[in-house]
Amino acid sequence: MNGKTIVITGCGGILGSAVARVAEARGATAVLVDVAALPPGPGLRLGQVDLTNLDSARRAMDEAKAKTGRLAALLNIAGGFRWQ
Repeated sequence: MNGKTIVITGCGGILGSAVARVAEARGATAVLVDVAALPPGPGLRLGQVDLTNLDSARRAMDEAKAKTGRLAALLNIAGGFRWQ
């Protein structure tokens, strides 16, 4: 992963934040994305991105690419459900 840029969704949760820490420990630039605001920390944090909204998702990917250059991977860890 050394030198690669990886976009990781769901970084407000336990699994997403753990994956981001491992990616960074292995030399990747982690771009952290979540629907909620993310606390300060390492990595490029693009909090409050609504992945159910295509325009929001596109803006986040455009911002990540503009700030880091080429994107190598997307790890989609975000998930959600609605009770009916």
